[in-house]
Amino acid sequence: ISNNNGPGVLVRDSNDADVEANLITGNCAGMFVLSTYADTSAVSARMNVVTANNRFCPAGVDGYPSFSGIGIGVAGAPDADVNANLVSGNHASQPADLPSGDIVRLDG
Repeated sequence: ISNNNGPGVLVRDSNDADVEANLITGNCAGMFVLSTYADTSAVSARMNVVTANNRFCPAGVDGYPSFSGIGIGVAGAPDADVNANLVSGNHASQPADLPSGDIVRLDG
């Protein structure tokens, strides 16, 4: 999953999702697991290779913030199971509204 203008994988407002054994690179974010309007539960991300997701996505007119350099981002999914992934080299290519990093927890 590569070179998307946004996340490579988006698990939004979903339950019982398994994201396994993917190569994810070259996106603004490799993967987002998030809850926006509905609860997100029982999501697992395992055995993925998530590298160099350093593209920049500007803020949208829909209110979504700008982001860049997020390997795996989790927001509003407190029981998300993120383990056994190889995540490296994710860093912002431009200043953005969200923090960058290999694994980013965005609750707060």
